[in-house]
Amino acid sequence: MMDDRVISSCAAGAICLLMYVSGGAAASGPAITVITVEPKRVTRDEKVEITFTLSRAYENPFDPEQIDITAEIRAPSGRRIAVPAFPYQAYRMVRQGDRESLEPVGDPVWKVRLAPTEVGRHQLRLQARDGQGRSESKELTFEALASRGDGFIRRGAKAPRHFQFDSGKPYFAIGENVCWPGRAAPLRDYETWFDHLGKAGCNYARLWLAGPFIATAPIHSTDDPKEVGPGRYSQRSSWRLDQVIKLAERRGIYVMLCLDSFNSLRTSEPYPAFDQYPLNAKFGGPLRSPDEFFTSAEARKLFQQRLRYYVARWGYSTHVFAWEFWNEVDIVEHYDSAQVALWHRDMARYLRRLDPWQHLITTSFARSDGDPTVDGLAEMDFVQTHSYGERDIAGALLSWSRVKAARYDKPHLVGEFGADALGQNDLKDEQAVHLHNGIWATALAGDAGTAMTWWWDSYVEPRNLYHHFAALARFLRGTDWIKGRYAPAQVEGTAFPAGAPVPPTDVTVEPKAASWEKSPANQPREYRVGRDGVISDAEQLSRVLHGVVNHPQEHNPPTFVVDYPAAGAFEVAIDGVSGWGGANLRIRLDGEQRLSADFPDNAPDDHETMRQYDRVYRIEVPAGPHRITVENQGKDWAFISYRFVGYVTAPDVRVIGLASADSALLWIQNKAHTWWNVLHGANVEAVPPFALTIGGMRDGEYAVQWWDPYAGVPIMTTRGTARGGRLVVNAPEIARDLACKILRH
Repeated sequence: MMDDRVISSCAAGAICLLMYVSGGAAASGPAITVITVEPKRVTRDEKVEITFTLSRAYENPFDPEQIDITAEIRAPSGRRIAVPAFPYQAYRMVRQGDRESLEPVGDPVWKVRLAPTEVGRHQLRLQARDGQGRSESKELTFEALASRGDGFIRRGAKAPRHFQFDSGKPYFAIGENVCWPGRAAPLRDYETWFDHLGKAGCNYARLWLAGPFIATAPIHSTDDPKEVGPGRYSQRSSWRLDQVIKLAERRGIYVMLCLDSFNSLRTSEPYPAFDQYPLNAKFGGPLRSPDEFFTSAEARKLFQQRLRYYVARWGYSTHVFAWEFWNEVDIVEHYDSAQVALWHRDMARYLRRLDPWQHLITTSFARSDGDPTVDGLAEMDFVQTHSYGERDIAGALLSWSRVKAARYDKPHLVGEFGADALGQNDLKDEQAVHLHNGIWATALAGDAGTAMTWWWDSYVEPRNLYHHFAALARFLRGTDWIKGRYAPAQVEGTAFPAGAPVPPTDVTVEPKAASWEKSPANQPREYRVGRDGVISDAEQLSRVLHGVVNHPQEHNPPTFVVDYPAAGAFEVAIDGVSGWGGANLRIRLDGEQRLSADFPDNAPDDHETMRQYDRVYRIEVPAGPHRITVENQGKDWAFISYRFVGYVTAPDVRVIGLASADSALLWIQNKAHTWWNVLHGANVEAVPPFALTIGGMRDGEYAVQWWDPYAGVPIMTTRGTARGGRLVVNAPEIARDLACKILRH
């Protein structure tokens, strides 16, 4: 008969399990001792934490091939859930002046964290397996009570471009990147940022979990030599991230956790970090060069091990909004689209099987166009755009929103944006025009959240710019993105009152599409330019004007169908020419060539983009209807933009909005009020009062509440009447921008 002994330990208020440890010689797994479940009664979606110890130690306790412990849970419905365990070390934070340090508290233990998604009695057992065998705990139970919480964030069931909670309540992301803190006092930084974001009505933040320079990155640490290398995770950084998640929960912030960044797979600029990457062969990892990451079986296994740790430690939290596999994966060294797409597909499928709470999954790219091969995967729950350096940020982000909506029919977020990739112009924009225009344009373009600024610590925080978020949050308060059935507003036109003097203004067009593959933008197309400056199919207009030799299948001359109100001009601005053969520019007016310019490659051994041809090329255009064709008959490509001089006779405004049959939300921008114009002292004249016509509205009387978007307050209410499905709204003078809420009585 076996000689059994009882090992038990109970914390006050916890459920305790008595484990019988066999004294026999038969091979078995490790003894699981000192088990507590806290708390014994929770509300649905609240964290339950199981703490225990093992009778054996392991060289790498994070490696499931050495020790694999899983909590097998049976929910009240009979659904079975598996949650992996993880090793845990508690710490105490010590603050001395402006610095923080962490001191270990107690001995290492093991934990399981989970959040019940059903109400009722749950049963669970811990199962352990190592090289010597298996062991299992006795059954534990805990009770989940009904909750008024909203649960986890999903894609909208009936609104595929938006997010919603399990409760059905919509989630619209308002916030910014806060990807890493300072090294001196990282938790104090997050306390400050989350406090300010929460008070401003924000509900989103993005954090990075990769990089040796990030104090909350749990994949690499120099704190302890034992934590350096593949398959090991810094317990100090992990404990810090625990506290950041708790802060987010208290402040109403939902975090997107970005798991890795292009830096990890770069040995050259920009910002190389492969020399410090845990999977590097010099740390015992499988990678001798970055190129091997996406095809190495061992690298895949180690990344899956990281995913297991992330799900085990932070997957329980409803405030983990999404897992983002990569930051700007397309600028890793020697990017291979097919390999990266296959990696994302397989890794997302693995994560979906692993994650009981089914958090959203995404990834991001440095090129604004992204990679359709990856973004189009069914496994990617939503798509992102990163955008920097646009002079007209509202126009650029609106264009990308429309492109991604048409291409994917998924939620879309501008995950990063700024006036400048290095932040210099952002800092010069003292009025924060680029920040303001970016968040308002995306909020009312149909995106699932606002554009997320990158310069959180050098710009938003020191200048206390949170009031821009607060103003937008107040305007959007109460908007039901799911039940509202919003679609892009049908803006049919704007017009000045009859007899009002209308000096023609210019239309500047900075195309956004850029591709060297077959695409709708890489073929000859016709674009109609309205008198209001709106261009048909503008999303398909390419920034890259392809030649006829290197990429003949992508040859894409655009033809603009125009109607000039008076004699004006048409300009083409060159912003770089291929160093792989040069280019040529030809402009035809009504079939007759009016300009030809050669851009020869005089240094064939130097393939850098040529800048000596950068300038404006202009033709004069008589009044009336015309066809203007722009063509590159050279060997390779040129970057290009356009200006129609003296063309617009309608109010020079941009109207971005969403509407249902009997309501609308609009943001109206004076198109000249851009950060670029303000920064360079351009004369930005106010747009006089005008009439705005919106189609698709039910007939009847409407109230139009006008808001000041900078202050976030209503300033007046006017009336309008819809007849024949068209609502005419009389807009006041617009110096910068205005917003309005339109509601049918």
